[in-house]
Amino acid sequence: MDRDPSQRKHTIVITGGSSPDPRALDHVGGHDEVVCADSGFDHALSLGLDIDLLVGDLDSISDHGRAEARRRGTSMLVADVDKDLTDTELALSASVARGATGITLLAGGGDRLDHLLGTISALASDTLSHLDHVAAWIAWDHLVVARPDRPVTLELPPGSLVSLLSLDGSARGVHTTGLRWPLHGETLRADRARGVSNEVVAPEMSVRLDDGVLAVIAPGLLDRLSPRSEGTDS
Repeated sequence: MDRDPSQRKHTIVITGGSSPDPRALDHVGGHDEVVCADSGFDHALSLGLDIDLLVGDLDSISDHGRAEARRRGTSMLVADVDKDLTDTELALSASVARGATGITLLAGGGDRLDHLLGTISALASDTLSHLDHVAAWIAWDHLVVARPDRPVTLELPPGSLVSLLSLDGSARGVHTTGLRWPLHGETLRADRARGVSNEVVAPEMSVRLDDGVLAVIAPGLLDRLSPRSEGTDS
């Protein structure tokens, strides 16, 4: 979808849990706002980011983070602990309400499979369906959400792996270019792993689909783009 560049607003959303890899910031591009979900505020501080909004029930933010949020006068949307939405979902919804036209989520991955699945599911929400761009850096993996009106084109190092996973039932009419095993209008089902571990064979790969929501995942991309310095523990 085409939008006047002057009307675009790119928001970074930082989740709680493990800290994102700081190298991801080199690949996020320019941003207009930073929204943090609970202890994501602590991560944003460690990354040196200016924080525009803190969202969540604030049950995991550190005491230092709370004090720093007050000292900075950071805007807050405090939720009740007994809530139906996760802090990440609340942060994504708040970003949309504040005018985001594109969102990049940063997360560390962590050791909670349920949290990880919940985060990925949130990126497929209809609440974000009208945005120009929805992506994430989760640990060292890059994820971009493709929809029928939002095809995905990525410049990836040849030899990189790419997995295509349906996030909402079946993704139909999936077409790809630049991959070793191309798709020509196939259906990718959420209960099948057919789209896992394809290989990039061109400087640019693309994905489009006729129906559904598709996660385009480049596992380990961060290490291919920004090799870790010796002694780096991230």
